[in-house]
Amino acid sequence: MIYARFKDKKDIEKLRVTPLSDNIRSDQYFYEILVFTGRRSNAGTKSKIQFILSGTNDETNVRTFSDAYRKIFQRGGIDAFIMGVPKSLGLLNYIRIWHDNSGKGSSTSWYLKYIIVRDLRTMENFHFISQQWFAVEKDDGLIERIIPVASEIEKRKFSHVLSKKAYHSISDNHLWFSIFSRPASNKFTRVQRCTCCFVLLFTSMLLNIMYYDLSTEAKSSKKTHGSILSIGPLHITPEQIGIGIMVELLSLIPSLLIVQFFRRIRTRQQISAIYKTLYTIKPFLQISALFFAYCIRTSHEDEEANEYIDDNGIDLNNNEDYLHSIEYDSLYNFQSRKPVNRLNENELANARQYCLKEIQMWSIIREFFIYLTFLTLICIIAYSNRDYNSFLQVHHLRKYFLNSRQINYDYTKISTINEYWKWLENSFVSNLRAQQWYNDDTLRNLNGYINDKSNRIIGWSIMRQLRVKTNLCSDQRIISKSFKYTTSDKLDTYIYIGQHETYSGGGYIYEFRGRLLDLKSNLSKLHQLEWIDDKTRAIFIQLTLYNPNVQLFTSATFLVEFLSTSSISPTVRFEPLNFYVFTSVLQLVCTILYIIFIIYFIIIEIRLLFQLKLNYFCQFRSLIELGIIVCSLGNVVVYLWRFQECKRISRLFKETNGYVYINLEFAVYVNDLLTFFLSFCCFFGTIKFIHLFRFNRRLSLFTETLRYARRELISFSIMFSIVFMSFLSLFYLLFVSRISSCSSLLSSAQMLCEMTLMKFDTSELIGADVVIGPLCFSIFILLVVFVCLSMFISIINDSFRYARENQIQDQDILSFMLNNLLHWIGIKMSSRSQIAEEQDSRMRSQYFDPIENFPDRIDQLLEVITRVC
Repeated sequence: MIYARFKDKKDIEKLRVTPLSDNIRSDQYFYEILVFTGRRSNAGTKSKIQFILSGTNDETNVRTFSDAYRKIFQRGGIDAFIMGVPKSLGLLNYIRIWHDNSGKGSSTSWYLKYIIVRDLRTMENFHFISQQWFAVEKDDGLIERIIPVASEIEKRKFSHVLSKKAYHSISDNHLWFSIFSRPASNKFTRVQRCTCCFVLLFTSMLLNIMYYDLSTEAKSSKKTHGSILSIGPLHITPEQIGIGIMVELLSLIPSLLIVQFFRRIRTRQQISAIYKTLYTIKPFLQISALFFAYCIRTSHEDEEANEYIDDNGIDLNNNEDYLHSIEYDSLYNFQSRKPVNRLNENELANARQYCLKEIQMWSIIREFFIYLTFLTLICIIAYSNRDYNSFLQVHHLRKYFLNSRQINYDYTKISTINEYWKWLENSFVSNLRAQQWYNDDTLRNLNGYINDKSNRIIGWSIMRQLRVKTNLCSDQRIISKSFKYTTSDKLDTYIYIGQHETYSGGGYIYEFRGRLLDLKSNLSKLHQLEWIDDKTRAIFIQLTLYNPNVQLFTSATFLVEFLSTSSISPTVRFEPLNFYVFTSVLQLVCTILYIIFIIYFIIIEIRLLFQLKLNYFCQFRSLIELGIIVCSLGNVVVYLWRFQECKRISRLFKETNGYVYINLEFAVYVNDLLTFFLSFCCFFGTIKFIHLFRFNRRLSLFTETLRYARRELISFSIMFSIVFMSFLSLFYLLFVSRISSCSSLLSSAQMLCEMTLMKFDTSELIGADVVIGPLCFSIFILLVVFVCLSMFISIINDSFRYARENQIQDQDILSFMLNNLLHWIGIKMSSRSQIAEEQDSRMRSQYFDPIENFPDRIDQLLEVITRVC
């Protein structure tokens, strides 16, 4: 309400009708000029605007729009002026209008919608439709235009009518938006509109309170009858929809009545102030002005203009400019015409270049800060999803379960089945149950905790065996479930990728349930029954832990792979998880802003794609932007996916109070996928800073070098790949059974990369074969290190030299930005040459040739002689 009252006072100031400062007392004929400025970004101007109005009988001199008491030509503004001329111009033909580009920054350019000129004697309106920029840096770059008078067909043109109707519908007819965009001339004030909005809001609240009991009953009955629409925690029933419709209908009626009351209310009828002013100027105009004001009415086709040119729509009560301007004591004392500031071609070109540099400067600054904000949001979201306690948790569990310091029960050194049973019976099982404290005190409130007294098992742990297709024929009466195959659907397990094979989710299951003595007894029986034998291919032990101290879940998987060579390969994996979707309000706000930024970047890239088409994919910046957008969209999708998975696990945990086995394997996969997208998003986001610093000569050389060398690098990569693959096949086939580094193609490739970097110990090759090993190593070093890498360095050097010599250095914009920055903070002072150049340009702009001014002086002299005679 305070804002509305403040803006209403500002609107009153905008309604002033300003007589032109170059009007003189001897003027016999008057025109009202309405200038409509567009609502586009930076449409307003502070430049000096001048014009020449031409008609069938005569044309005006150069006239200037000015107002010493208020700002004119603001964005979306409507400015009214009174122009006096010696005699009627007749039917108007065109208006020649321009500005001197003297505004600063974004206030130099001007977007003119249209101009309406009204003959105050005949009350006839003339429309001059522009819908164009007067700017050196936009559209055609013109700041001077000749606008002919619009015909009836042009006034009814679809684009012209649509722009007026659309703006008027939003700014005036929409109750809520009009509080901020209400036309200044409209009698329905902002305070009145704000009152109507509060009436509508409070009426809706009152009616909702009346129907609150019915809404509560409908909400409680949704469990039995079901809801027709459910979106997460929101449930909408038919009763709630009906209540909403009734509340809207009942609250709409009083709101419409109040709105119509305020719209139809009128002030006391009085003669418009413009006619009082005209009467003060020339008494004989009183009769004609009143006659045409009440007998000849204006058309109501243009609602926006009619608010100003209506009989009572012009207010000059507070306008002192014109009253002061007519107080002349002598007929010879008239205001001299102001000099005409019209830019020549050179000045126009310089102004255009300066404006383009300024636009580019602000575009760079805006792009830099927008992207810096976006990267900050990415980093906050990414790093808030990683917890330092995760490392400490994993480090503790590895030392706790693996027993790497013990010789007899070291999990990482298990090589036989008996050693595995020994670790299982004596180390692992003992750690699954919390036992007495170090001082033999009894345990309290530690039911379900493991022996470290910090982590609680969710449900129980399971041991799953995968074996070749045979049947376990032992005595199934002892532990029946361990000798029955269970599918992955019943176990809620998934495919697992080990070091040597990929394993399915089913298997033979043993559950670690019961007391510690029972667990040890059951494991002894399984050992005696040879539950693990030569047909076993893999043993999984899976358990889920929760540490309440750091609020972390941990999915632990112990895998022992039994290879065909009778060797055993033990591995372990601990995956900490945090099921909190938003750990703080900051993270929630950053996520919302992050999604908004993604939508903004998508819109920008779609526009660039339509502009550049296939050339879009040839730019380094475009590929980085695509990487950011794809990873960001993946983040959003996986984030929602993880939320649903966490919701499912939380619901299962709540229903069972944690006394059931909950497998977090799928949640781990989803969390890893989210980490993957976040990591690459941060990677691409950081790489983009190379593009943002493209105006630095040294930093831009990196991208320019890659751009010039891309074709040669592609050819070199093909050649190098062929050479590398040939050596890979050679080393793998020769030393697959002799060197551990050549046991697989991947490890062989790793060995060759180490040889390329000269970080490989050749003793293994010599030990494998005294002759072939050193020979292959020498050939590899000669061809790859000395030849291929030298070619690669030569390609980079040539491209770097070419990029440095042919670099398109945009140091002008960089120095322009630096000079503006130093000028803003007041550090750099202009040199004498710069000051002298500015003074010369100012003198040139203010200089007027006397010969050019001679006709104007003669006209003024003849006008004075005519008055005297």
